[in-house]
Amino acid sequence: MGEVNYAIGIEIFHNKSQGLLDLSQKAYINKVLERFRMEMCSTSPVLIQKGDKFSLAQCPRNYMERKQMEVILYALVVVASTPKDEFVVCFEATIQANCLRNFISGLGIVNNIDRQQKMY
Repeated sequence: MGEVNYAIGIEIFHNKSQGLLDLSQKAYINKVLERFRMEMCSTSPVLIQKGDKFSLAQCPRNYMERKQMEVILYALVVVASTPKDEFVVCFEATIQANCLRNFISGLGIVNNIDRQQKMY
């Protein structure tokens, strides 16, 4: 049937000369951007940097400010995050990465996948 280029919503790129296999979820990312009406957003770096400190002064302080934030759909996604949520997401991502590793190994398109998985 030939090489697999797309499976379970993930685009697969083969680089046999370097022995690399790249996976892309560009289609999924575009779908999320459409959902939050951000398909025209810029790919420039975000203004938040590692180590930035946040305070309650940055939160909406009254009803009017909260209403203004409701039109910014992506803000609704950032609001629900807690350390527990982040742990659960990391756990789920690890499970998915292991499933992908097993899936790719089963396809036989690479000899083995011994490198550690990197998650960003």
